Formats: sequence, structure tokens, C-alpha cells
Amino acid sequence: MAEELRYIVLTNEEFMAALKVYRNENQGYLPRGKFVGWSVDADSHLHVLVEMKTTAHATALSFKLDSIDVAQILIGFCIAHKIPVPRLGKKDWHIHEQKMSLRIRFNQEELLSERYDEYDLPTEFTSVG
Repeated sequence: MAEELRYIVLTNEEFMAALKVYRNENQGYLPRGKFVGWSVDADSHLHVLVEMKTTAHATALSFKLDSIDVAQILIGFCIAHKIPVPRLGKKDWHIHEQKMSLRIRFNQEELLSERYDEYDLPTEFTSVG
């Protein structure tokens, strides 16, 4: 079955800004500090580096994020910046050309059922000779 893929690719600066907004909206999610980078481990978990400063020194700590949180962070960024995100489709994150992206997958049945349900039309058609 055919599948449609869409990617919304963020720059590193946009992703770091999205992390900051999400942290501010979800108190206690990540500690206060400057986001200095991110990486993906061998098990495809996203790790965010947060620089924590004290009066004596600065230390960068790594925090593992859940995949669902990463998708929510990306969706929130899109909504805040008026980037259309369809209701349908499976949403997850993906690294695209060394950049964070929101990946949206549609299968043909989802697209057809949603389009035709909206207009109360049949979803199956027969070909005419």
C-alpha cells in the first residue's frame, strides 16, 4: 500500500528554541540552564545537553527524552509558528540531513477515509467498463 511522508525540518537554532519553550510550559521537565546540543544514541534515543552554571564552574548534563515528548515539542513549535500540521497521520521525530524533523506518515486508507467521511461519500468505487 502506498504511503505518503512529509517532513518539517527545523534548524538547530529552531529546535533549541522549541526545547526552551516546551521546558518553560512544562515546569520541572528539564532543569534550568542553556541548551548546548543534542545527540542520538545507538538505540535511537534523543539526548539533550543542558549546561548548568554555578558560581564556581559550568557542567553540561545529558538528559534522555521520550520519543512522544520530542514529537510534542516539534508539533508545538509548528503550531506556534503557524506551520500547518495535519490531524491525520502518524507523527514522530526523525533526523534529516543532520537536522531535527517532524515526520508525518499517511497511508492511503487514512487519507481516503478522512476525505470521504467529511462529505459522506462512499469510500469504495467500482470501475466502469
